[in-house]
Amino acid sequence: MTVRTRVEGYSGVVAGVTFVDGQAEVDETEHPAAVRYFRQAGYHIEPVPTRRRARKAADTGGEADAD
Repeated sequence: MTVRTRVEGYSGVVAGVTFVDGQAEVDETEHPAAVRYFRQAGYHIEPVPTRRRARKAADTGGEADAD
């Protein structure tokens, strides 16, 4: 998923996730606590499109998430 900060252009680390120019790619299975924090704090979260999830699962040998 893509997470965008409330401060446009912010670069730095929040909850163990590195943001560059106000956004970061976050795997919610690897950073569940960070994702909960971002949701509670009002960060803009864009889910990963289904095709991208399926491709990532194929690349890693896992299964795609169901929508």
